[in-house]
Amino acid sequence: MTSAGNDSEDSKEKENQTDRRGYYRLKDRITLDYEKLPEDCNETDPYSSELSVAPHLKLLSELQKLENESNHLLHPIMEHNRQVGQYLKSLSKRVSYISNFITTTSYGTPPHPTHDVSLSEGGVAFDADENLELDLLIHVKLVLFPSLTHIAAIGKVTYSEQHSAIAGKAAFRIGIEFEHITDADRQQIAKHIIQEQSRLRRKRQTLSPK
Repeated sequence: MTSAGNDSEDSKEKENQTDRRGYYRLKDRITLDYEKLPEDCNETDPYSSELSVAPHLKLLSELQKLENESNHLLHPIMEHNRQVGQYLKSLSKRVSYISNFITTTSYGTPPHPTHDVSLSEGGVAFDADENLELDLLIHVKLVLFPSLTHIAAIGKVTYSEQHSAIAGKAAFRIGIEFEHITDADRQQIAKHIIQEQSRLRRKRQTLSPK
């Protein structure tokens, strides 16, 4: 039987394995909710109504997809016609405002982070109060901050390691590999990681002695 300290080191090593598969991993605070799926579940759409996904999440996913598809067109338009580019940029901001309004009203109050996670395009690791079986399929819903971007995915449990017993702390570190996630959501995670890495670099530069 391995010690809790060794379990923690094993978990860190398994989280780092995702980096070697080519994904950047970010330690972050997000809203996370998950639901265990039955063994015979063949669902591949993370936004399926069969998974009890609220209609507004599907709408937010479509808005994010449209924004991703049009973002690469904005730069050449700005170079060719700045006025048209500025107008399209303002439309994009309106879509963001609508998305944030939908998020806030659907929660009743603005969402707030619930979990410290290790996040990448390929999966997420988080703490939980229960031990999850290896290869178990779960449906995860995430909210990224400060953009309030919603992500839904169907993932597989790749590890579940017990923490040392600390009062008030979740007992298990769970590693999830995304099995089914939309391209738009994967791009949103990549965008979020890049933005957060840039923010952290700026913060370090500000705090570093001259």
